[in-house]
Amino acid sequence: IVTKYINILGYTNLEKYLGFDASGDKLYADQIFIKNNVVYLVEQKIRDDHDSTKKRGQYSNFDKKVRLLESKYGNMRIIAIMWFIDDGLKKNINYYLNEMKNSKYKDTEIHLYYGSEFFSSLENGDKAWQELCSHLRMNRKQNSGEIITIPDFGSSAEIYNALLKLPQKHWNKLLSNDKQYILLRDEMFSTGSNLDRAKKARS
Repeated sequence: IVTKYINILGYTNLEKYLGFDASGDKLYADQIFIKNNVVYLVEQKIRDDHDSTKKRGQYSNFDKKVRLLESKYGNMRIIAIMWFIDDGLKKNINYYLNEMKNSKYKDTEIHLYYGSEFFSSLENGDKAWQELCSHLRMNRKQNSGEIITIPDFGSSAEIYNALLKLPQKHWNKLLSNDKQYILLRDEMFSTGSNLDRAKKARS
């Protein structure tokens, strides 16, 4: 839905597959778009709640994407953004700001945004953000009658046991470098240690 709003605002979305990093791993952008010869890269996450190891990995991944874009669009200005949709938690804000301050890029602007700040940085973005929030509130209200209990994938014993019993074929997919599984791991296992524990137990 964010990609659609970016298009509605008059920006042109680009192919999200960026290429390979130095280790041969595929890199994908959460959002990448262009307008007036400026390329925008967005690393989009739900909330800033990673522990020390994961926050370093997340910034390293962001840094790789920025440098890959600089080599790919060397003659264009680049604006690279880390955006956490939930502005209620800013656990690692000082770490990210410090890393951005110390990173040396060519002709690239680096920004850290929370909540509405990302859309506010776009032309006519404030209205789009309000519409998006309204849409999400309406959707939540419509589904409020449904009571669904979802365990915490990162710490639930039930999920941990399920990971241990997962067939090898599906386990390999879960740990693969495919974009959909990278995003799945980031979102579903952003807290707790179930995935790391399962890796050790299955090795």
